[in-house]
Amino acid sequence: MGVGCLSLVCLADRYPAARLDAACARAIAVGDPSYRTVKGILVAGTEHDDETPAAAMNAPAHLHGPLTLFDGLAAGGEADEPQEVAG
Repeated sequence: MGVGCLSLVCLADRYPAARLDAACARAIAVGDPSYRTVKGILVAGTEHDDETPAAAMNAPAHLHGPLTLFDGLAAGGEADEPQEVAG
């Protein structure tokens, strides 16, 4: 076992196995599976950032990004009709 592997195993003393696994998977996905990257992911708490949380599904369409911005619009030009704004 190399020094990097032993260092990763030592992270298991400070972080739950599920978080460590997720951080390792994220580091591999971004192409940098080094100790420094895995530790940085754990410290920042970003090991699950690539997963869409359930609460985000209820967010307004403009917060979902450009690919899903217009998914909820009905076909047939209904979106082109002006809507009254309460004010």
